[in-house]
Amino acid sequence: DDPKTQRLVDSLSNAKLGRKWVNENFQKRPKAMHVADHDKKMFIKTKTMDVKRAAASNPVFTASMIRKIKVMYKRHFEAGILKTEQPEADQVFNGDEIGLDPFAKHGPSYSLVSSSCHNTTIGYEKAPFWASMFFFTRADGDLSIPPMVVHQSEYTEKIAEGFVHGLDSTWLVSSTSSGYFDQSCFQHLAANFTAHCGATAERPVYLFLDGHDSHWNPESLRHLLENKVHVFFLKANGSANDQPNDMGPNSSYKAIFRRNVADWSLRYLGVTFKPNIMNVLATAAWKEFVGLEDTRRIIKKAFSNANLHPL
Repeated sequence: DDPKTQRLVDSLSNAKLGRKWVNENFQKRPKAMHVADHDKKMFIKTKTMDVKRAAASNPVFTASMIRKIKVMYKRHFEAGILKTEQPEADQVFNGDEIGLDPFAKHGPSYSLVSSSCHNTTIGYEKAPFWASMFFFTRADGDLSIPPMVVHQSEYTEKIAEGFVHGLDSTWLVSSTSSGYFDQSCFQHLAANFTAHCGATAERPVYLFLDGHDSHWNPESLRHLLENKVHVFFLKANGSANDQPNDMGPNSSYKAIFRRNVADWSLRYLGVTFKPNIMNVLATAAWKEFVGLEDTRRIIKKAFSNANLHPL
C-alpha cells in the first residue's frame, strides 16, 4: 500500500536486460550466441584477444614451438650442458602470475532498463584494491619456491606495513601502482628463484614463461642464465594450452582462496576487507594447496598436457 513501493514496482514491471549485459554474457555462452546470431537479433563483435588466442591454438604453431625446445635440449646435450638428452622432471619449471580479486572485480554488471527509462545497474561487490600473486611449479609436482604477492599502491617506494602483515615470512612482497607485476618485481622473483631452484653447472634448470612484459628484463634474464637457469618463452597468446600453471594449478589455488574469502565474509559481516586480511587468507590457501594429495598430481598432469614434460 506504500505509494513509493508501488511506483518502484510499476517502473520495473516492464524491465528489460540492458544491451551491455546481454552482449557480455552471450559472448561467454557460445550456444546462446549462436541462437542470437541465427535469429539476427543482435550483432556480437568478437574480441581481438579471442581471435589471437584462437590463432595461437593452431597445431602448426605448437609443433614449431616444441621443435625449438627439442633443438635447445639437443644443443645443450651436445655441448655437455645437459647430462641427459632431455632434462628430468625436477629440472623443469613454470612460473605465472594470477590476479587476487576476492570479490570478482571483472564480473558482469546487470543493467535494468525500466519502462520509465530509469537505468539501474546491479553488479558484484568489488574489492577496494587489487593484488597479484606469482608462483612456480615444477614438473614433478614440487611447490617449494616461496610465492610473491604484489599489492596496489600509489606509493611504491616503500612497502606499507599492511602489505606485509599476514604473509608467510618466506614470501616476497612488493607494490605497484596497478597491482600487477612489473620488471622490478621480476628482478626479485629471479633472485628468489635462483636461491631455491637448486640449479648447478652439472644439473641446470629450465624455466618456461609466457611473454608478459614484466618478464623481459635483461638484468633478470642475465642473472638467471649466469646461475644455470635457461629461460624459454612460450609462444604468444597460447598460455591456455601451453602453460602448465594455466592448466590446473592456478584455478585450483584460486578456488581455495575464494572459498576462504567467502567463509571470512560470512563470519565477519560488515568488516572492511583489507590487504592484511587478504594476505592471511592467501597464505592459508597456499598452505592448504601445497598440502593436498591431489596437488602434485594436478601439476604433473598440467606439464604433461602442455607437452613440456615429458616433451
